[in-house]
Amino acid sequence: MKKTIIAFTAAVATSLPFVGQASAETYKVKQGDSLWEISKEYNVSVADIKEWNGLTTETIYPNQELVVSEKIKYTIKSGDTLSSIADQFGVTVSSLKSANNLTSDLIFAGDVLIIDQAAKEERTVEKKVNKPVVQQETTTNDKNTASANKTSTYAANEKSLKNEEATSSSPKEENSSNQTVSKQEVQARETATKAQEDNGAKDAGETITMEATAYSLVGNKTANGTVLTKDSKVVSVDPSVIPLGSKVYIEGYGTYTAADTGSAIRGKKIDIHMPTEQDAIQFGRKQVKVTIK
Repeated sequence: MKKTIIAFTAAVATSLPFVGQASAETYKVKQGDSLWEISKEYNVSVADIKEWNGLTTETIYPNQELVVSEKIKYTIKSGDTLSSIADQFGVTVSSLKSANNLTSDLIFAGDVLIIDQAAKEERTVEKKVNKPVVQQETTTNDKNTASANKTSTYAANEKSLKNEEATSSSPKEENSSNQTVSKQEVQARETATKAQEDNGAKDAGETITMEATAYSLVGNKTANGTVLTKDSKVVSVDPSVIPLGSKVYIEGYGTYTAADTGSAIRGKKIDIHMPTEQDAIQFGRKQVKVTIK
């Protein structure tokens, strides 16, 4: 199969909300191809390809261009920031930094960033400070506590606010643009951090709800070297969530061994090996409860 990269711009790809240039990995369908064969070539699921391309059936046609990867390459333009790019693609700044091995928010026009659309599932919407927020002074008869309730104004780039933090009635912290942010934003960031921690490795005996798809590759080897047969009770996992070699119980399906991985299997996702391709297609995509033994 021939792999290609097709460039999309805002004028021709309205589904991608950006102004600069970006590209996604695509595959040009040939006579005799099937979604199943293409999904295995790119190590993704049939359901993913259908979702990325807006397909409602598994019918495809020769010369049809199919998006086969969750990752998009974006060329940074003058005036871009990590925050603005994250907003354009519906991902988080932290996911951009992680996908591109960035240690700071500094970026340069002309450089290329990898946008991992899978990170959209982890995005927590944060409120933005668009104008100063003023808290009214609280009247009190106790002169000793008057300073703790005085009016505090949240504004960008005012160093004097740092001296008022100890007496302000609302917590403040500075973001990367030297703006002060509200208590609600602090809580939103804490929620986002907790969501990322929740995707970490799970303890034995813990039951979690995961998104499941299925595949069938009888005769092939898994990530840990297991040769797959029709009777193989193997599941593909994200090792950062379920370590390879773990035994997992999938409610309604039985006990499987975490012996395989896949580029589309990240976070709370699993891909269950089935005896035949037809069994995998019929399984589709569903939510299941998984217990790590």
